[in-house]
Amino acid sequence: MRVFYAIEFEEDIKEYIYEKVLALKGKSIKGNFGRKENIHLTLKFIGEVEIEKVKGLSNVLDNIATGKKIFSLVMNQVGQFDRGQNAIIWIGIEESKSLQNLHASLDNELSKLGYEKERKKFVPHITLGRQVVLRSAEIFKDIKISGTIQVKKLSLMESKRVDGVLKYIPVHTVQLGDRV
Repeated sequence: MRVFYAIEFEEDIKEYIYEKVLALKGKSIKGNFGRKENIHLTLKFIGEVEIEKVKGLSNVLDNIATGKKIFSLVMNQVGQFDRGQNAIIWIGIEESKSLQNLHASLDNELSKLGYEKERKKFVPHITLGRQVVLRSAEIFKDIKISGTIQVKKLSLMESKRVDGVLKYIPVHTVQLGDRV
């Protein structure tokens, strides 16, 4: 199984972000663009694991969510990671102590299971498209981003192809506590 940890979004947030995906698609020469049902924020990519390890990975999620309250994230910009002539285009998230602490807790718990801690700084983002070739850099002026995301649940997700379509399927989900 190919798995990762993610923050899943409510339907209205997915719809808002998907509007940005469509705007990006319209201003691009080519790219692989996200499907609305797959929109999420990755906390940590694990990769291929044996099915027997899923229980331990699910327990990690339970451990880090214990006592955690619902918190907010603010979307604030469109950006890109350059990959040669292509780019990954994303929505950035304002710095959030709650999110950074959550990520650090996840990294620490996973290290107890033998997973390597992140070496790079965690850069939270929501991917809009991969291998994107833009018609113009004006996209960053044209697509305006604002809005708040309520983080209510965390999931261990499986990434798999079903009938040739990439799907992200929750394997284990935990709800966060009441808003502070």
